[in-house]
Amino acid sequence: MKALEDQLVEALHQSCREALERAHQRNIDSVTTGAEPMSPSAGTHTTPSAEQAMARHFDRSLLELVQAQNSRLQQLSDELADTRKTLRERKLIERAKGLLMAQQHIDEDSAYRLMRKTAMDQSQPLVAVARAMIELADR
Repeated sequence: MKALEDQLVEALHQSCREALERAHQRNIDSVTTGAEPMSPSAGTHTTPSAEQAMARHFDRSLLELVQAQNSRLQQLSDELADTRKTLRERKLIERAKGLLMAQQHIDEDSAYRLMRKTAMDQSQPLVAVARAMIELADR
């Protein structure tokens, strides 16, 4: 991530330097042709200290942007991991429910209620009961 951040900062610096050089060159060209030069307040002619200030501002802005994106990516990654875990647990529960339906010849609602009652009676999560049922069936 740091390497990407450094590359982005360098690309932004290069782009700013090129834009400043073009603006500076236009200002010089306008002086040699007798045209009215662009005013410094237009942001086209900057001193080295102004360039440094702009570079610091862009560095700070870019860093904040990258940090915000990194935070958002981490949040999405955590959310994806939670979703995948939930999906795996639901698959286990569905598989155990199917085994129970086949062995006990009961409907889906009854199988689910039986699994849920067993989980409550044993003070275990439903997924733990489902996992135990699958392990027993696989033996």
